Amino acid sequence: MAFTLQPGQPLDAQLRRLGLRQIERAGAALADPVTDAGIHDARKRLKKLRGLLRLVRAGDEAFYRAENERLRDAARRLSALRDRAALRQSLDTVPVPADQPGLDRALKAVRGALDRRAKEAGVADAQDALAAVRRDLAEARARLEAFVLPKKKAGPKGAGRLVADGFADNLAAARRALAKAGKSGRAEDFHDLRKRVKYHAQHLKLLSPLHPAPFRALQDEADALGEDLGTDHDHAVLIAAMASAPDEFGPGHPAVAALLAGRQDILRKTGLLAARRLFAEKPRAAAKRLRGLYAVAALNPEPGPDTAAPDGPDDD
Repeated sequence: MAFTLQPGQPLDAQLRRLGLRQIERAGAALADPVTDAGIHDARKRLKKLRGLLRLVRAGDEAFYRAENERLRDAARRLSALRDRAALRQSLDTVPVPADQPGLDRALKAVRGALDRRAKEAGVADAQDALAAVRRDLAEARARLEAFVLPKKKAGPKGAGRLVADGFADNLAAARRALAKAGKSGRAEDFHDLRKRVKYHAQHLKLLSPLHPAPFRALQDEADALGEDLGTDHDHAVLIAAMASAPDEFGPGHPAVAALLAGRQDILRKTGLLAARRLFAEKPRAAAKRLRGLYAVAALNPEPGPDTAAPDGPDDD
């Protein structure tokens, strides 16, 4: 099932179809026995669902705020379970300079500290967190199943205006986050930029039937930028962890921190350039363009959800 909106169909019905699919897949990913891969997949599903809701938030602001808060809390619970594995994986991707042979020992010590932290994580706490997430998913399902838009908002004209405004709102927030990150250089500001990039990629995917080839190319750029900014965030978290517990990570951890900081510098420079290209269009112009594209696509709809072929392994 492709994670896309079809302009010829009622918007609220599509929201229910796509959203419930993400909830179903998130629940399946968290079925016992729960693995790191399952937690990672469930987090991705929650992000896609939040991106979907953000795109149509103007249709029912109260519904959006309540469900976004619920899904955000669920994602935070999963993040606490996933972060240590993510830090280890990000560390394993860092190229090690050939002229620093002692760095291998330092990296091994840091990896060992991360592994110990993962093993020491409380099993009971993890089970409590997973139980809470499953409750969140059940409540989100019940709310989404009952979601209905007024007829004027669900039809092609109203739907086009809704999604165009949602796209433009996130674009405006992304441009603000970009300016702030570029000026401050702070890890938290780059992390906020990454969130906006992720939403932008999801919106491009959802709206790809409006102009398939250009939107999919832009989505690829946004996905790549999101991955780079995610690596930057993982490095920032690990650097902070080593600084807060230096004895735990071994005497060579400053060299590892310097290696990560050097990688961050490259990721941020290239990331800012990519983000400036990605978010070059002004929100008002983007909204106007999307309303026109939606109207055109609604007159020439693609096949419905039962016959539309997914174009990638993660489309659902």
